[in-house]
Amino acid sequence: MIPEISFDTSTSMLKFHATADLRRYLKRALEANLREMDKVSDVIALVMRDDRIDSESPSVKGWVKAGTVFVNKSDPEKATLDVLFALTREIKPRIAQIQEALKATEKLESLGVDAEDALLLYTKFGMPERFIVIKTDAPEEQQTFELKASYITQ
Repeated sequence: MIPEISFDTSTSMLKFHATADLRRYLKRALEANLREMDKVSDVIALVMRDDRIDSESPSVKGWVKAGTVFVNKSDPEKATLDVLFALTREIKPRIAQIQEALKATEKLESLGVDAEDALLLYTKFGMPERFIVIKTDAPEEQQTFELKASYITQ
C-alpha cells in the first residue's frame, strides 16, 4: 500500500485569479499541516506509552547509510520516534510560515492590490515565499468615434 500524501511539500508556482482564492488556498494548506501535526503527535503519544521509551527526543543509534538514505533495523520503535520528532521539527516552521503568509494577504489592499488582481504564489518546500501581483486591466472605456466627412457630388 502506498500512503496518500496529505499535504503539499513541493516547490512550485501557483496562480490565483483573486486574493480571496489565495486566502482560501492558504487556509486549506494551514489546516492540512495542522492535521498532519496532530496525526504525528498522536503517533508519538502512542509510541511514548511504551515503558522502554524515554520522554525526550531519542538519539537513536543503529542507523546505517545505504546510498543517500539511512536505514535502521536494530530498534524500530526508537527509530520511528526519532523520525516522528524530525517530522514535527519540519512541520512547525511550515505552519508558522503559512500563518504569516495569511497575515500578509490582509495587507495586500494597503499595498495597492485590488481584490480582483491575479496573484502568483511561489512556494518552497510547501512554505509560501513570495506573492507576485498581476494587475488586471481596468475595463476599457467605451470609445466613441465621430466621423466628419465632406462629400463632393457631381
